[in-house]
Amino acid sequence: FLKKRTWKTARVFSVWDAAEFEVEYQAPPRRNGIVVGYIGGNAWWQGLQHLIGAARLLSHRLDISFNIAGFDPIDREQFPWLPNITYPGYVERADVVEFIRGCDITISTRIEDITGDLLFPHKVSEYMACGRAVIVSGAGDQPGIIQDARCGMVVTPMSAEMLARAIEQVASMTP
Repeated sequence: FLKKRTWKTARVFSVWDAAEFEVEYQAPPRRNGIVVGYIGGNAWWQGLQHLIGAARLLSHRLDISFNIAGFDPIDREQFPWLPNITYPGYVERADVVEFIRGCDITISTRIEDITGDLLFPHKVSEYMACGRAVIVSGAGDQPGIIQDARCGMVVTPMSAEMLARAIEQVASMTP
């Protein structure tokens, strides 16, 4: 953002690091199947319709479940109760790390537009600090962060179909 709007761009540096997180790595728990996790808001720019759509497409896969948290999922039209989705609602700040550690794959489906491009993807930093595989959209700094860290996949253009394929690809990898 600053490089696009300042004339001395050589003096602008971005450093992405999970330095503020004192999180000790813990391997995902051994279980049958994969848990795909999201924690964050449910504003339109978060792109949750893609995640819900991917869950619908993967509902036949008994080995893939979804844990989607961070908001009140009261709108059943937007957040349907499907057998493969759990909506724990709001998660206390002190419990966020444990929530993420309970996942095998973490997701940020942020919409690629001015809103999604300008916001810093805090959830991605937390996902990475917990050592989980990350699948992100092409919004903002997410692709560069994931590519530099070599810790996940970028899905662009983001759609339920593309996200479902990426989840299946990561789920098929060895631990």
